[in-house]
Amino acid sequence: MSPEELRDRITAITNAEQRALISFIRQYVHSIDLAEDCLQAAYLEALEHAQEINKPECLLSWLYTVSKRCAIRECIRVKHRLHKGQRAQSRE
Repeated sequence: MSPEELRDRITAITNAEQRALISFIRQYVHSIDLAEDCLQAAYLEALEHAQEINKPECLLSWLYTVSKRCAIRECIRVKHRLHKGQRAQSRE
């Protein structure tokens, strides 16, 4: 499969599975906006690393994995911001 065909397939799968992927991501982030941001990040990551995908037939499961990692990173960022905010308030 050529790189262009793989990118087209990534786009098609992401569009076709968008609702399911967002529902999956929402298990980790409770905001629809954050879920959409995570899906966008996963999509861009998939496009950036398309040439590294050895099994195009596993693309959907790969997108789920990348989406989950993006959601977890976002959860960590939020917790870090909350922890940082609590430390700032305790100093006041």
